[in-house]
Amino acid sequence: MTGGYVLAENLQKSNDIRQALIKYEQNLKTQIRKTQASGRKFANYFLPDTRLRILLRDITMRLSVLPVIRKFVNMNSARIPK
Repeated sequence: MTGGYVLAENLQKSNDIRQALIKYEQNLKTQIRKTQASGRKFANYFLPDTRLRILLRDITMRLSVLPVIRKFVNMNSARIPK
Protein backbone atom coordinates (compact mmCIF):
# COMPACT_ATOMS: atom_id res chain seq x y z
CA MET A 1 0.00 0.00 0.00
CA THR A 2 2.76 2.42 0.90
CA GLY A 3 4.56 1.72 -2.34
CA GLY A 4 1.44 2.47 -4.36
CA TYR A 5 0.90 5.73 -2.50
CA VAL A 6 4.51 6.85 -2.99
CA LEU A 7 4.42 5.93 -6.68
CA ALA A 8 1.15 7.81 -7.24
CA GLU A 9 2.57 10.85 -5.44
CA ASN A 10 5.70 10.82 -7.64
CA LEU A 11 3.66 10.39 -10.82
CA GLN A 12 1.46 13.31 -9.82
CA LYS A 13 4.47 15.58 -9.20
CA SER A 14 6.25 14.74 -12.45
CA ASN A 15 5.13 14.75 -16.06
CA ASP A 16 7.99 12.39 -16.91
CA ILE A 17 7.15 8.80 -15.98
CA ARG A 18 10.81 7.78 -16.12
CA GLN A 19 11.79 10.47 -13.61
CA ALA A 20 8.84 9.57 -11.38
CA LEU A 21 9.94 5.93 -11.32
CA ILE A 22 13.54 6.88 -10.53
CA LYS A 23 12.36 9.10 -7.65
CA TYR A 24 10.04 6.32 -6.44
CA GLU A 25 12.91 3.85 -6.34
CA GLN A 26 15.16 6.31 -4.49
CA ASN A 27 12.45 7.01 -1.89
CA LEU A 28 11.82 3.37 -1.06
CA LYS A 29 15.27 1.81 -1.46
CA THR A 30 16.55 2.86 1.98
CA GLN A 31 13.44 1.66 3.80
CA ILE A 32 13.40 -1.64 1.92
CA ARG A 33 17.03 -2.31 2.85
CA LYS A 34 16.28 -1.62 6.54
CA THR A 35 13.24 -3.89 6.49
CA GLN A 36 15.15 -6.72 4.80
CA ALA A 37 18.06 -6.42 7.26
CA SER A 38 15.63 -6.58 10.18
CA GLY A 39 13.97 -9.66 8.69
CA ARG A 40 17.32 -11.41 8.36
CA LYS A 41 18.10 -10.76 12.04
CA PHE A 42 14.76 -12.18 13.17
CA ALA A 43 15.06 -15.17 10.86
CA ASN A 44 17.87 -16.47 13.08
CA TYR A 45 15.50 -16.38 16.06
CA PHE A 46 12.52 -18.00 14.37
CA LEU A 47 14.58 -20.51 12.38
CA PRO A 48 17.27 -21.62 14.83
CA ASP A 49 20.09 -23.78 13.52
CA THR A 50 20.88 -25.84 16.63
CA ARG A 51 18.87 -27.82 19.16
CA LEU A 52 19.98 -25.47 21.92
CA ARG A 53 18.70 -22.43 20.06
CA ILE A 54 15.41 -24.21 19.35
CA LEU A 55 15.07 -24.94 23.06
CA LEU A 56 15.88 -21.33 24.01
CA ARG A 57 13.41 -19.97 21.47
CA ASP A 58 10.65 -22.27 22.71
CA ILE A 59 11.30 -21.38 26.36
CA THR A 60 11.26 -17.63 25.69
CA MET A 61 8.05 -17.92 23.68
CA ARG A 62 6.35 -19.84 26.50
CA LEU A 63 7.61 -17.45 29.17
CA SER A 64 6.46 -14.40 27.22
CA VAL A 65 2.79 -15.11 27.97
CA LEU A 66 3.24 -15.24 31.75
CA PRO A 67 1.64 -12.22 33.50
CA VAL A 68 4.90 -11.34 35.26
CA ILE A 69 6.76 -11.17 31.94
CA ARG A 70 3.92 -9.48 30.05
CA LYS A 71 4.23 -6.44 32.32
CA PHE A 72 7.70 -5.79 30.88
CA VAL A 73 6.97 -6.62 27.24
CA ASN A 74 4.67 -4.58 25.02
CA MET A 75 2.15 -7.19 24.01
CA ASN A 76 -0.63 -4.81 22.94
CA SER A 77 -0.42 -5.87 19.30
CA ALA A 78 -0.02 -9.59 19.98
CA ARG A 79 -2.97 -11.92 20.32
CA ILE A 80 -2.52 -13.99 23.44
CA PRO A 81 -4.84 -16.94 24.02
CA LYS A 82 -6.59 -17.02 27.39
